[in-house]
Amino acid sequence: MTGQQLEIDPGAQAPRKTVPVASVSNVVDQAAFEHAFERSSFLQGWTGGATAGLSLTEATQKSQAFTAAVALVRAVPAVSWLDLRSRTLIDFTQAYGKLMQPGSPDVKTSLYHAGIEQDWFLTPRLFAFGHAIFDHSFSQGLDLQQTYGGGLGFVVFKRPNQELDFKASADYIDQQFETSSLNKHLFASTFGETYLRKFAHGIL
Repeated sequence: MTGQQLEIDPGAQAPRKTVPVASVSNVVDQAAFEHAFERSSFLQGWTGGATAGLSLTEATQKSQAFTAAVALVRAVPAVSWLDLRSRTLIDFTQAYGKLMQPGSPDVKTSLYHAGIEQDWFLTPRLFAFGHAIFDHSFSQGLDLQQTYGGGLGFVVFKRPNQELDFKASADYIDQQFETSSLNKHLFASTFGETYLRKFAHGIL
């Protein structure tokens, strides 16, 4: 590469060619190219974000509210110019609230959701996946709901700033309630979509 021109040397069988950098979709230096093919440990290559919020109100009524969320993704390979081979997704959300008023019983809300998914790409657009999901809802008397399953997903479109996936899975669901007579064991099909949009300044 010299200035904004790339010189390609195919060897003795063909003459050299010069191509403008603007005409090439990806230009990667040698060190980054070789690093993209190196094996990395499971603890490397994670991206994502976390949020938390706290609200306190002191008046005739007293209320407390806390929310938290974590979303992590590990893609292999981790560069956009190679087709994905696998992808790991981990997410966690929690919401807790308590409302207190003299002469009335306290009202409590406690929800949490945790999930992990592993994707294996069969083609650049088609992937198989397995997942495990855990949910809790205090107000519904749901101690723990466990969901295990897997299925197929399809990448509808993927661009540098956005991606849309459709998924379909068959799942086993184990629901454990505070009242054991309400416990259920279910088989279900799940259909969903995931849309990711990237904005300026790292906003997702």
